[in-house]
Amino acid sequence: MLTYFLTDFFNALGVGLFFILLPYIAGRLIFPHEEKDKGLILIVGMCAVFAVFETIYLPFFFFKLPFRLLIVTYFVLATVGLLLDFLLNYKKKPLPAPARKALSRGEKSCAAVFALVFVFQVLRVTAGAGTWNIDDAWYLTIANDTIHTDIIMGVDPVTGLAHDYTRDVAANMEYVFSPWPIFWAMFAEIFSFPITTLMRTVLPFYFIGTFYYVVYRLVLFIFNGCREKALMALCLLSVFYEFSAVAMNVRYTWIILYPWMGKGFGPSVICPAALLIFLHCSSEENPARRRLLWFALFLANLAGCMCASSCAELNLIALGCWGLVSVIDKKDLSIIWKLGLCVSPSLVLMAAHLV
Repeated sequence: MLTYFLTDFFNALGVGLFFILLPYIAGRLIFPHEEKDKGLILIVGMCAVFAVFETIYLPFFFFKLPFRLLIVTYFVLATVGLLLDFLLNYKKKPLPAPARKALSRGEKSCAAVFALVFVFQVLRVTAGAGTWNIDDAWYLTIANDTIHTDIIMGVDPVTGLAHDYTRDVAANMEYVFSPWPIFWAMFAEIFSFPITTLMRTVLPFYFIGTFYYVVYRLVLFIFNGCREKALMALCLLSVFYEFSAVAMNVRYTWIILYPWMGKGFGPSVICPAALLIFLHCSSEENPARRRLLWFALFLANLAGCMCASSCAELNLIALGCWGLVSVIDKKDLSIIWKLGLCVSPSLVLMAAHLV
């Protein structure tokens, strides 16, 4: 019994290590000279990890290539990225960490309240919340069928019968082009977790933690770097979410009820991340770094498509509104075509839905 527990525990830590290490390496490859803001590197890298999977997955799906070959291909690329990152950075001396101001009493209080609420929310989801949703038939069963058949989306998750989704794309657009369950099926296979255990017990800690970190970075930007106000906002938001999560159909609390679902994680994490990247891009004065942030915004839109088709709609709305504000504020019409290129994955996916 103890052996099984320790094995699962270390496997869960391994999943977390990949969840942090892969995005960080990808982010460092995109920002090779950026060492100050490691948090932004991690957020951009997370978008890159999802975006790369989307581009690899599509030919595998349409050409009906084996799922395990997809796993090998993706992690070979990840290994190449790791080696490239090592070659680019092994001679570099890390910059000295910037001096950080000690937390005030108020900041410590906000952080403590937030930590208690966060732990409670994670425990509620992983240790007996009993939350369920009809989408589990898709997010969990698609992954499970893919693992056991080695065929990417070759089984109808509702009936259990063989189904050729390459001939039925139009009716299943939101699942064909948003392979969120396939992505995590890779990790279930590598770390020997049943997909339900991985998604509903292991990953919620990382998913909810990522959500709160992205929100913290967003409010920190809005408050011009004022840590005290940002921590207060994070504390109040976590409490607000806790009191608001009274029913499973309250969609803005899905991230703390169904964090394993693509349409829970995507709109709650990737869409705010895309907005954060755009805000950084709008305020960036260095032209070279601004170009990298535009590219990061493109990756965030592609990552949103990988998580859920609803991300495409939300990104178009949010970035369209903030883009219009930016055009009026800066009187720079070039923002229109630059932003149009960056949101092109979302535009294509939404156009496909409409057609």
